[in-house]
Amino acid sequence: SQGVQLVSYLENKIDVVAYDPLISSKNSEISNISSVQDYADQTVLMADTAILTVKHNELLDESIYKDITLIDPWRVFDTGDLHHSVTYRPLGRSR
Repeated sequence: SQGVQLVSYLENKIDVVAYDPLISSKNSEISNISSVQDYADQTVLMADTAILTVKHNELLDESIYKDITLIDPWRVFDTGDLHHSVTYRPLGRSR
């Protein structure tokens, strides 16, 4: 998937933490990801930037995003629904 490719690319440049409910931290099919988490909210808490690469329900809960830059190529959120501390970057939509 594009998310796995993006993580693999970024991990060579920065620290990466990842979440996907289909990938368990105990049985990761992606051996080169340094930190695969089991819960969306704990993953977001560990990050200063989040890139929404999948539209799993756990990641669509706007309350888990605070004090973070959220890059959203799916454009699923409305700025007004997010906490005021979130810097929201929907891709493909004008500011």
